Amino acid sequence: SRKRMTEEDRKKALEEMQQDAKKREQRMERQTAGHRKDHTTTEEEEEEKSRGNASFLNDIAKHTHGIHGNESMSSRVAQNRHTNQRLHDSFF
Repeated sequence: SRKRMTEEDRKKALEEMQQDAKKREQRMERQTAGHRKDHTTTEEEEEEKSRGNASFLNDIAKHTHGIHGNESMSSRVAQNRHTNQRLHDSFF
């Protein structure tokens, strides 16, 4: 069995818990502020690196997926007809 706490012990324990909570909150705030700062600088650096340098990759991707040029929807459907699933007559 556990020893019952006196009113003074409860107050002391409560104060310790509150102080620990404040310390933890301050520590977490410092850590998140540092992470936010690091994260924003890396995003800006990545944006500067990627500006217009890989436009040829966009062209390759468009040709690969068949969305280049001024093709109509019917020509794209006809081109990709082989990918449609064919169901057996007994399916319905």
